[in-house]
Amino acid sequence: QNEGRIVPNADSLEYLKKVLSYIEIHYKEDIKMKDLISFCGLSETHLRRIFQEYVNESPMNYLNLYRIDKSCELLSKTNESVEEIAKRVGFSTSSTYMRNFKKITGKAPHQWRKAVRENPQNVSSYQSSILKGW
Repeated sequence: QNEGRIVPNADSLEYLKKVLSYIEIHYKEDIKMKDLISFCGLSETHLRRIFQEYVNESPMNYLNLYRIDKSCELLSKTNESVEEIAKRVGFSTSSTYMRNFKKITGKAPHQWRKAVRENPQNVSSYQSSILKGW
């Protein structure tokens, strides 16, 4: 018995792969839920349900996690300002970026960068939980 869970099926996984691929390519852009819906051709409810089942996140939370993950790469590998990195990974304001970054990693971007520069092994202290179980 499935007790309300989505039965894993090839169609759901194909839709999910399609949307994940779209996010990977377009994460720097101003993506809205309506963009994801029109891209994949599913209803918002169905898309949310597939994401919750397979990714354990909403599509927009996944997008934020993906952007923060990309910003961690930039913070550790470049000397770009936090503001520039925020723009490069798709956040419209640096305050939104900093709020999301701290919520996800537990540190402000500059604190995270400092910790990684002092000890490169610290980079493993933030590993996104995107795609739990994959």
